[in-house]
Amino acid sequence: MATPSSVGIVSIFLDLYPEQETKQKDRITRSELDPQWEPIRQAMGRARLVADRIDLAAMPPRNELASTGYCLASPGIEYLVYLPDGKRATVDLGGVRRTFAVEWFNPETSETQFTKPVQGMGKVSFVSPFQSPEALLHLKREDHPKTSTP
Repeated sequence: MATPSSVGIVSIFLDLYPEQETKQKDRITRSELDPQWEPIRQAMGRARLVADRIDLAAMPPRNELASTGYCLASPGIEYLVYLPDGKRATVDLGGVRRTFAVEWFNPETSETQFTKPVQGMGKVSFVSPFQSPEALLHLKREDHPKTSTP
């Protein structure tokens, strides 16, 4: 039986097209789309950018590993931490004596920034380089065969 920690929420957005336009031609141009939904389209695109960079299938919620309470992780290999206040987070890298690449993602602007790699073994504190209201922290073990830092 599925538990709340193993069930995800699927985001689906049905973009409503002008009915008369869809009857007259096969393709709708971006300028014909209702502009009120543009923030949703952009947010879903940014979510896709992040999802394409991580091994999402191997990263169930492990919220106890981050001080923010929001963490997807394949412990010892890869972590994605959400900082709802966009400021600080502490991540428990446990007994992993490895180096992790540190990448920050600004969900508001899609800006990414790499900072100095960190060593595992215990809890490590991070401060977001952005002045935004929220941030994502992506940690990826540098020497793992299935990972690579772009």
